[in-house]
Amino acid sequence: MLSPAEPDAMGARGRAAFETKYNWKAMEPRLLDSYRDLLDTTSSPDRDRL
Repeated sequence: MLSPAEPDAMGARGRAAFETKYNWKAMEPRLLDSYRDLLDTTSSPDRDRL
C-alpha cells in the first residue's frame, strides 16, 4: 500500500515529465522529423517502379 505522500510524489514526477519531455515544444521537432522521414521519397524502394 502506498504511503499518503507517495501519490503526491508520483503526481509531481508525472507533471515534471510532462512539462519537460512531453510538451509541444519538445515533441514538435520529433513529429516534424517523423513526417519528413515518411515523405522522403528519395530512398523509397518503390520509386523505380513509378
